[in-house]
Amino acid sequence: MRMCDRWLTGMCLVMAATTVAMAAPPKGFEQVDTEVTIGVQPGLMKYDKAEFTVAPGARVKLTLTNTDVMQHNLLICKPGEGVTMEVAKLAWALGADGMARHFIPDSPLVLHATKLLDPNASESIYFVAPKDPGGYPYVCTMPGHAFTMNGVMHVHQAGKSGGGSAGPGGLADVKYRYYEGDWNALPDFDKLTPVASGTNAANEFDIKPRKRDDQFGFAFDATLRVPVDGKYTFYLNSDDGSQLSIDGKMVNDFNGLHAPGEHAGAADLTKGDHAIRVIYFEKSGGEELHVAWSGPGFERSKLSPDYPTGGGSSGLNEAFTVLVTDRPMLRRVLMPNTSPRSVAVGLPGGINCVFDTEIGCVRYGWWGRFINTGPESGNGTGRGGQTCTILGDRFSVGDNGYPLRVGDASATPIVAFRGYRPGKTAPQFLMSIDGTDYTQTIDVAVGRIGLTYTFEFAKAPSGPVTFSVNPAGLDLSSSAGKWDGGTLTVPAAQARTFSVTLAQSASK
Repeated sequence: MRMCDRWLTGMCLVMAATTVAMAAPPKGFEQVDTEVTIGVQPGLMKYDKAEFTVAPGARVKLTLTNTDVMQHNLLICKPGEGVTMEVAKLAWALGADGMARHFIPDSPLVLHATKLLDPNASESIYFVAPKDPGGYPYVCTMPGHAFTMNGVMHVHQAGKSGGGSAGPGGLADVKYRYYEGDWNALPDFDKLTPVASGTNAANEFDIKPRKRDDQFGFAFDATLRVPVDGKYTFYLNSDDGSQLSIDGKMVNDFNGLHAPGEHAGAADLTKGDHAIRVIYFEKSGGEELHVAWSGPGFERSKLSPDYPTGGGSSGLNEAFTVLVTDRPMLRRVLMPNTSPRSVAVGLPGGINCVFDTEIGCVRYGWWGRFINTGPESGNGTGRGGQTCTILGDRFSVGDNGYPLRVGDASATPIVAFRGYRPGKTAPQFLMSIDGTDYTQTIDVAVGRIGLTYTFEFAKAPSGPVTFSVNPAGLDLSSSAGKWDGGTLTVPAAQARTFSVTLAQSASK
């Protein structure tokens, strides 16, 4: 059954396209209790409506109008912390089938969904609102969009609150103290004299009041208004170190000298006001502090002016963001934790990786959006030379240096890079090992977060071919040969062409 047919007949959802304005509503929805229209903020990858409210059991007509230049959809999900990212991961794992299936995964977490809409297209979906009050998040599952393109459908009776229906609380009375000094870790700011102090009128953790870009720090104190009892997750993304505490207890410790990257911590909080403190220091280089939280009934919500779009990005100039649509994207750029001769690979479906041409292997992967080249180019200022930023969450591919050998598995091979072909759905890297030419095709692991490699030799290898990875956290499979832990040995007779799949273990 086609995906759109499944949605028409299952999960108590009735869907009808309304690209034609006069299209009749489905039976039983000639009159609705609530009508909601949601658009898209052009170029920002955000819906123009971050939340709306319906009564339990109400008949709802929701119209998505794509007022952007790229494709979008809208999926309404079951309540739960992190559920939209879980649904997005399932959608991106559809790989090359994602476009045909409108990036709608077959998951009980998805309650209702629109199709993937082209620019200027509209669609209406008709459904009965859940009977249970709470916050039901919605999200766009086009690869990479879920980080910023989401909202919440609040279900509660008019005049009542609770059960997460009030939506997220937030910060109040944000005060800051600004310091200057040369530190390698967070100092005890309470023992230092601030250079300046003040309040933040926008009630955000913001380092803009700094007087210089290196060797400074901030201590923020504020009131956190918690809407309901429950478990809340707090996210820090900083360069350099930061810490977040609530009511005097450490919740997220991201101290030390380091590049941007997301760090999370959780706490069980009761409804009401709590004291929150964030401290931060910057030694040299980039200066970034981003804070966000999520909890019962709402997805990640920023507590600083901008939160990065993905686990390894922050303070990005979107003009330098490279997007992947329905064809692979390859960029020879500086990437983190790999050699300068690496190639960033973006695959349709939101799975990405870095191929190191110097040693002939994939170093790591990530799911989400592709890359931002601003740090390398200096965001147009000419002060670049830093590694590009990945726009998503990393996953392991078991990289251990030299994954392919012919003949003697203990010998260090001579590897040469001959070039690459982008391909229509999966790129090929042209390599040579000890003088024997082969191609390595990199594709999405179907239905999983992971990658599939296909190796093809120009002529039959002179001996068995050995492929080796660190198997921790991976499900390994292959079209030929036998595995011994993380080492695959393929007899020469079977090694002319074979494939290997490295997928994240189901328990991860």
